[in-house]
Amino acid sequence: MRNLFSIAILSLLATACSAPPQEEFSYENMMQQIQSEADNLNEKIHADVAEDAEEQYYIARRGSDYVQICVQAGMVAAAYLNAKNEFKYREWKDRERLNCKTSERIIMQQMGGM
Repeated sequence: MRNLFSIAILSLLATACSAPPQEEFSYENMMQQIQSEADNLNEKIHADVAEDAEEQYYIARRGSDYVQICVQAGMVAAAYLNAKNEFKYREWKDRERLNCKTSERIIMQQMGGM
């Protein structure tokens, strides 16, 4: 991730250095551009992490390990919370509750209804 920020900063610096001479260099404008680029990159990273977590959830579902399915659904919800995607976060929290209740019910059945 640090490399991506470095590339973005170097790219912006190269753009600033290659500006036509009649344009006045503005440190403030350059810093705003860098911050904007970093914010966009950060949003993309969070979205990618959430999508990866979803893929891992579906892998866990195919494995039929109900506890892992419950845990993974919670991890997806957490990834969407970090991405500040409230709609997806609520959706996955509901899915987590459902999966965890299913997991608990199956474990109780396996233990003889304790």
